Amino acid sequence: MKKHFKIFSIVLIVLACLLGVVLILNFYLKKELEESIGDQLSGSSVEYDKITVSFFKSNTTVTQSKWKIGRYSIHADKILINNLSYIDYLFNKKIVIGGIDVSNPEVIFNENDSVQDSSTKNKNLHFEKEIVVKKFNVNGGCLILKENEPVSNKLYFSIKELNFYEILINSRTLKGTLPFEYKSGEIESDSIFYELDEAHNIILKNLKLKDRDLAVIDFRIIPKYNKAEFDRRISVEKDRFELELNSIKIDGLDWAVKNDSLYLLAPVTHISGANFKVYRNKLLPDDISIKPLYSQMIRELGAKIKFDSIFIDSSQVEYEEKVIEAGSPGKVGFYNLRAEAVNITNIGLTSNNFRKTRIQFETSFMNEAPLSLNWEFDVRNIEDDFKVSGKLGSISAGAMNSFLKPTLNIVVEGEMESLFFNFQGNKYKASGDMRLKYNNFKVEVLKKDGTGKNKLLSSLANLFVKKEANSKKLEKKGVEAVRDRTKSFWNFLWLFIRNGALKSFL
Repeated sequence: MKKHFKIFSIVLIVLACLLGVVLILNFYLKKELEESIGDQLSGSSVEYDKITVSFFKSNTTVTQSKWKIGRYSIHADKILINNLSYIDYLFNKKIVIGGIDVSNPEVIFNENDSVQDSSTKNKNLHFEKEIVVKKFNVNGGCLILKENEPVSNKLYFSIKELNFYEILINSRTLKGTLPFEYKSGEIESDSIFYELDEAHNIILKNLKLKDRDLAVIDFRIIPKYNKAEFDRRISVEKDRFELELNSIKIDGLDWAVKNDSLYLLAPVTHISGANFKVYRNKLLPDDISIKPLYSQMIRELGAKIKFDSIFIDSSQVEYEEKVIEAGSPGKVGFYNLRAEAVNITNIGLTSNNFRKTRIQFETSFMNEAPLSLNWEFDVRNIEDDFKVSGKLGSISAGAMNSFLKPTLNIVVEGEMESLFFNFQGNKYKASGDMRLKYNNFKVEVLKKDGTGKNKLLSSLANLFVKKEANSKKLEKKGVEAVRDRTKSFWNFLWLFIRNGALKSFL
């Protein structure tokens, strides 16, 4: 009995000693973690409700943490740190963590917060210990971007789930735009809102990014105001646009930040089910600012981009133009649109192997006439040289009049059997050839109010229409157009086709 009691006593003493050691280690590690948080993030403010350390389980729990780092404010309900390597932490000045689970974080970035600039911030944020995290997981939460605290959010990004693997944080990574490196990652959001400008918002229903593959479902650009209210709020001509897009899929997406420039690279991009509507009130004063062509826009883009191939299918574009106060706007539509664009890039502009940008599309113009277009330009060319050729199939007068009547106050009779154009130009002018064929072509000029035919002007117009325009195939070379640089590329294209048509008919 005494022998058993002696053994039992020894066991109790050993357990008590072990318990004491654990308590001491827990206390010591808790103190070390608290001091480390303060030391490693000097220049920032950190608050938390409680830190719980479990030596046996090798984990640490931080509840109700609040961080203020530069313009970032971060709050999380709970942070669970699993499988912390105490040996590396205590003796190797290295923090090795098996996993970190964060519950419902809210990350707010205030653009106009009066804090030190990023270079000063990075000097204050010093890390003596290197941090390695095997897996970082976030469940729930959101990212919010504000311009000013009282103002509504400029960006809201919900976090359904986020995972990063093999994270590294040290003094070197902290100097970068992204303060850590990682081997792979994935993120899913079920709600994204972004204020695009003063008149439009962007809304996404679902976004998934896994490693380098991105999928976006139900992307929308939504106007804040109806057409009448939009017109009241602008002082010069401006586009009001709506976009509904079923899906975007990017395979092999890569990005980086170098020398304060964002780099976006994607070998293949698929866009499906786009419905794009544009409205413009031509009764307002012109916006006389110079409009760059697309080659210049890509060349001078703030970010560095390289999209090797972009495919678009099952899409449509509608454009409305208001030119009469009381009348309905003129409308043109491009339906069942399929397109391919290659080499959309502003990277490697000095390379001898730099390829031209080429765009091809096929569509149904006014849901009636097949239209195809081939377009190429060299982003490097500062004169913005380009080539465009296209072919339009048979289209009825009724389809043409839906745009000609409200915009030019004329209607036509007959049928256009075919139209082909081929021209080249630059930012200032264009020249080329055009072929077209009409049957029984006639013009009617309407009264100013658009309610009836102006017989005198209609008769005069048809006197000038060449008889061969009614039955023969017409071909005109040396068609020229001088660009109005305050207008877009599409206005330039329309100007060339209009000049060719006038030269053919008159």
